[in-house]
Amino acid sequence: LQRNEWDPIIEWAEKRSRSGATLSGPMTMSCRSCGPAPPPAPSSSISAPRAPQSSTSS
Repeated sequence: LQRNEWDPIIEWAEKRSRSGATLSGPMTMSCRSCGPAPPPAPSSSISAPRAPQSSTSS
């Protein structure tokens, strides 16, 4: 159930990450102001659900 629930979220996160348009838009300003604080936040969020998915995919 968890994988199914994360599947669409991972896809959306990957699309957003790849696109960089929505994520880079308003986040760019915040990221630049905060520095290295914001980047690790989204990275960790995507890494958590991505870990199990990667394992199943492998």
